Amino acid sequence: MPNSYPQLQGKIEAYNKIVKNEFLALEDIPNIDDGKLRYDMFVKAYNEAREHGGINGLTPSEMFLQRLITSTIDKGPKQQSVTHVGNQKCNLSV
Repeated sequence: MPNSYPQLQGKIEAYNKIVKNEFLALEDIPNIDDGKLRYDMFVKAYNEAREHGGINGLTPSEMFLQRLITSTIDKGPKQQSVTHVGNQKCNLSV
């Protein structure tokens, strides 16, 4: 775990607590294959359906999409300059 981001440890511990209290304590898991399937379903619901108070009632998927869109808009298209015959410059969006 990187030393530059100590808050990550708290987030991991909070997630582990949620898994323990909202998944392991409530699910009857008869075998490992069933457990994997149920855990995958839990994670999908956690990320796509469960609203989170720490991110203003959004789901993690909604927050990820919002940040992705914002970062894409903020960066805009990259500009590259190329030299054509005759030493005229032209900007290209990549």
